[in-house]
Amino acid sequence: MAYSKDTEDKDWEEAQKNYEERKFDECERILKRLAKKSDSPSWYTYVLASLQIERNNLDEGSVTLDKSIEINPNWSHPHTLKAQINQRLGKNDLQSLRMALSEIELAINLFAAENSTEETITNNPDDFPAWLDNYINTSSGMYSLKNSIENEIKSTEVLYSIDNLENKIEQERFRNIEVIGVFSAIIALILSTAQSATSSIKGIDFIWLSIGLVIPIGFLILLVSPNRAIKTRAIIILGLLVLAGGIVGFFVNEWIN
Repeated sequence: MAYSKDTEDKDWEEAQKNYEERKFDECERILKRLAKKSDSPSWYTYVLASLQIERNNLDEGSVTLDKSIEINPNWSHPHTLKAQINQRLGKNDLQSLRMALSEIELAINLFAAENSTEETITNNPDDFPAWLDNYINTSSGMYSLKNSIENEIKSTEVLYSIDNLENKIEQERFRNIEVIGVFSAIIALILSTAQSATSSIKGIDFIWLSIGLVIPIGFLILLVSPNRAIKTRAIIILGLLVLAGGIVGFFVNEWIN
């Protein structure tokens, strides 16, 4: 059942009094009742969200704010507050900052539609100076918030670019170290293979030599090549080489024995 006008005004005055006296719990209780029973639920829900956010109850305040927007999606004030919250919670988070920018841009468009200069002059000419002062101050605050969010987005994008560049440089450095290490291992294995070839060799040694040569070479191919098809073919060929080394070793071993 909706409030009577007198009851609503009385509760609103009581809520304001509790706020001024820093009795926030009681103020919230009254605002929740007003949001539920009055004919202006979007307004009181928005005020309630503002109070909750002011008290750093950000999660609860964000939910309440979304309710206010759901009730009246074409009112600029909740969208402005939502932009502030997304910016506050979205430090160094591009997605949250872009959502904040979208909200403030929507709020600016809605605020312009809500305020018709011609209508104000025609219907309330005496109120025009106060209307103009409020319009300028509110618009200035909105555009200031928009510029702040845009600057933060640019700064965050620069930081992301620097981080990505540093990561790529670091990855390339490790890649070079790995390649040098593999090349060193291959050279060492080739030298040991040549030395073994000058001495008596057993058949089983062909297996170990083939594996010892193939594995680092294969690792080098997998490390350097970005092409998945090349990597697949390399694995198959290297596997066949190991198998061939094993077969040769088997027959050599049989022949020696």
